[in-house]
Amino acid sequence: MAMNISRRDFLKLGTCGMAAVAVGAAGGYGLLWRGNEAMATSQTLNLTILEAEHEMTDGIRVAAWAFSLNGTLASVPGVVIYAVEGDDLEINVTNGHSANHSFAVPGVVDSGIIAPGQTVPVRFQAPAAGTYMYLDPLNAPVNRVMGLYGALVVLPRIQLTPYSNPTSNVQRLFEDFGTAVHFPGHPWDPNRTWIWVFGSVDPVKHALAAATPSVSAEMFTSGYSPRYFMINGKSGFFASHDHRVEISGYVGQPALIRSMNAGLSWHSPHTHFNHCYRLAVNGVVQRDLWLLDTWSLGPLDRVDMLMPFIQPPDIPPQTWSKIEGGTNQENLPMVWPMHCHLETSQTAAGGNYPNGLIAHMKLLGPVNPANEVIIVEKAELRVRIGRLSLAGRASGNSQLTFYAGAPEDGRVIGTVTVPVNGRWVFEGRGLKALSNRTVSVVSSSTARRENIRCMVR
Repeated sequence: MAMNISRRDFLKLGTCGMAAVAVGAAGGYGLLWRGNEAMATSQTLNLTILEAEHEMTDGIRVAAWAFSLNGTLASVPGVVIYAVEGDDLEINVTNGHSANHSFAVPGVVDSGIIAPGQTVPVRFQAPAAGTYMYLDPLNAPVNRVMGLYGALVVLPRIQLTPYSNPTSNVQRLFEDFGTAVHFPGHPWDPNRTWIWVFGSVDPVKHALAAATPSVSAEMFTSGYSPRYFMINGKSGFFASHDHRVEISGYVGQPALIRSMNAGLSWHSPHTHFNHCYRLAVNGVVQRDLWLLDTWSLGPLDRVDMLMPFIQPPDIPPQTWSKIEGGTNQENLPMVWPMHCHLETSQTAAGGNYPNGLIAHMKLLGPVNPANEVIIVEKAELRVRIGRLSLAGRASGNSQLTFYAGAPEDGRVIGTVTVPVNGRWVFEGRGLKALSNRTVSVVSSSTARRENIRCMVR
């Protein structure tokens, strides 16, 4: 397929990766994307729908339609959008393609038809905290499967769990991390979140839609035979060695997996290393927490899984004791696979294995005290009396320093020493925090930093 740079972005598999942007109040959370990359922030997002060519794992280029953020290179999936529940969001969507398109978060907002060359502002309030998919719903499923999809992650105001209203069992699970014997190490760190967006490609059908954008959904789906299966737009080696796909950490560092399926095939992700807790299915936080090594993921499904990062059950206790003591002969890190239990999805181009839905889980070692986590359970700013009330827990016995705004501004509010039980409380004057209602917490022992958005009373 000839490439015309003036018409199409070329999405090279080895270099193009899924990016993330924090919008609205999420920009003040100090969020990190994978690999300790600082996440881009913006008050308003500008997305453009473009034609593109997407390179598959065997070097074949297939036609695609993709979202571009602020004029940058388009990507499949689109950029991960982070927001905070209740925030007013604005996303300007421009149609740079020759056919009608749309933008929607199912059950939340729908832009309606966006004609070629038209820009439509999409304004909505961020829904309850959880995992969502944004997509082009027109001519379903054609526009979506061609590449117009991405993840929307909505955060709670206080991130004790990933949800605004967790069930009692989910709440208890997160309280147990770092405190119960079964979960040694640290509490869940919200930065330890991975997004897995599943997709599939039938090059014949993609070429058909590229040549005839108004192709009917019936013609597109009839005889649809995917030859490529992707996580975050990548397959095989390129997916399993991408730090945005590969899940890594030490024992005692629980990892949240937000999985979703934008394709037409059913999938059955299967994890080695640790079984995972199923937290939420299609926005419904689960009452009963099943510990699973495999979960179902149908088209448009969204499933949140929590990998506890406990001692691998297949390593004998005597061997693990040597690993903890540094006297074993095992090589660290240890790597396990995630693969789909639907066999065809492990292949590419009709048979190349393992070049499909593959990911790695990497264990870096036993519990590491340096992986300190600061949890904020209460953040109140009483305007009338200028009083700031903070409370939470930390997994290290360090001194915490509180700043109004960013630490770089140097406006220290006060300090507190974390007691042995990890529970800390800070009460102090909050006048310095009134300007942006944001407080930063920095640990003296690990330089760990958390940004807090205060509730004003």
